[in-house]
Amino acid sequence: LVMCISAEMAPAVCRQVVDALHPSLLVLWVHRADTATPTSKVLALHERYRLAALAPHVANLSRARMRQPVSWAMPTAAYRPLGPPGAPASEGGLCMARACLDGFAIQGALRRYRSKACTAQARTPGEACFTRNYT
Repeated sequence: LVMCISAEMAPAVCRQVVDALHPSLLVLWVHRADTATPTSKVLALHERYRLAALAPHVANLSRARMRQPVSWAMPTAAYRPLGPPGAPASEGGLCMARACLDGFAIQGALRRYRSKACTAQARTPGEACFTRNYT
């Protein structure tokens, strides 16, 4: 088994790995659904492949554009933030409470924009708005 991440962005690199390892199955993780077509170069990298994406909207668009099944899965990792000063030593200084979680993460890219609608909803003058960049 070989997995190529964003193979459509660098098919030559994936080709080198496939040629060197001769896998029985190639899993192609699609990153840019907007570049997918039924004749994409990555589809010719191996006779046995499966397509996957890291988010449902990428899988749906890839499926429609490539006219092939595309699965999706979002890998996650356990995260334990540092606790407040004086956290019990038995926890290694890590906080186990949900209240310690702070911030957010977005898989993908954000695009900054300014518009009249953005200005109307801005909390402070000159504040920019952000949107997901799906392309």
